[in-house]
Amino acid sequence: MKSNLFFLNILHVLNDGYFSSIILILPFITKDLSLNLFQAGVLGSLTGFMGIALALPAGAASVRWGGMKVLLAALGVYAISYAFLGTAYNFYTVFLWFFVAAIGFSVFHPIGFALVSKLSTKNTRGTQIGTFTAIGDIGKIGITTLLTIIIAYIGWRNTSFLYGILALGFLLIFVFIHHKNPHIQLTEKSKDLAFKTLLKNKRFLLASLAGTLDVFASFPLFIFLPFLLLEKGFSTAILGALVGAYLIGNLLGKTILGRAIDKHGHIKIFVLAESLMAIFIILLATSDNIVMIIIYSIILGLLTKGTVPVTQTMVSDSVEHHGNFEKSISTYSVIANISVAGAPILLGAISNQFGVTYAFIASAMFAVCAIIPALFIPFVKHHE
Repeated sequence: MKSNLFFLNILHVLNDGYFSSIILILPFITKDLSLNLFQAGVLGSLTGFMGIALALPAGAASVRWGGMKVLLAALGVYAISYAFLGTAYNFYTVFLWFFVAAIGFSVFHPIGFALVSKLSTKNTRGTQIGTFTAIGDIGKIGITTLLTIIIAYIGWRNTSFLYGILALGFLLIFVFIHHKNPHIQLTEKSKDLAFKTLLKNKRFLLASLAGTLDVFASFPLFIFLPFLLLEKGFSTAILGALVGAYLIGNLLGKTILGRAIDKHGHIKIFVLAESLMAIFIILLATSDNIVMIIIYSIILGLLTKGTVPVTQTMVSDSVEHHGNFEKSISTYSVIANISVAGAPILLGAISNQFGVTYAFIASAMFAVCAIIPALFIPFVKHHE
């Protein structure tokens, strides 16, 4: 089991690192090929749309062929897209390879969380999911940092080709390791689960509702934090430090709250996290003290991303009795991705109408509302 989890965590580093890198390479492509900002926006949104479209097929593919096999195939897909992206000469060819890359990236998290849930015991699931979630940030930081350095020396085309070849090299290494160590399973298959059965599972529905409201409370904060600070009159020079403080909190939160789940239970941790999130969102929105805002930013960074392993554990535990994590988590991923797409639009409309401070107050209200369905989960029996 440990070998499989280690293998899965390495794939997570690569997936999140390569995903963040392709977004980071986009400004260089836009400038070189004279693309407009609308075209850049279309390219940047592809992964979000593909995440919604492919979450359920990813779960089905994992059940049929085994999650690890699908993830290795996904690695091959985005490796090839990187290798050929360097040959792009207009918007349409860039779109093609961004689209191919989005297919590879979009299947990872529904399958990855399902496999971690399957490879963990109920008593260690929170820690394993928290660690798995945090490890993806290592790729975001390390691989993207390396990308910008390399681009400065050899340009974005050669860098893209180099990254593609390196990813294909990792794929060959993983296949070789499996060949030499067959105990690293690539065919973690499950019995299929009918949607009718899943939709009768009240624990799953309550966990999904709680997770959706959590997304509306937490996801837009990172987007609107700079606007809040500018509205308060803070200098643009300190925005980077504040965003950095928020991201540090993100990394800490995934690990800390993940471990806390195994000690105190996911419901208690979720209720505590959402309550504190609501309080600190209000404090951040109403404070004008830069020192306190930095402190609040770190705490909110910890809470907003720290709830990811909590909600994933709630969803996983709701289907523990039949063991099919693939379809349940992929279904929840569709719901969460739709929320991710919709939350900034809703909060943006509130900001436009009433001011960005009220958008933060609305986020705090969503955090409070997320507590309600979570409190009902222990009183609902598993649907067999």
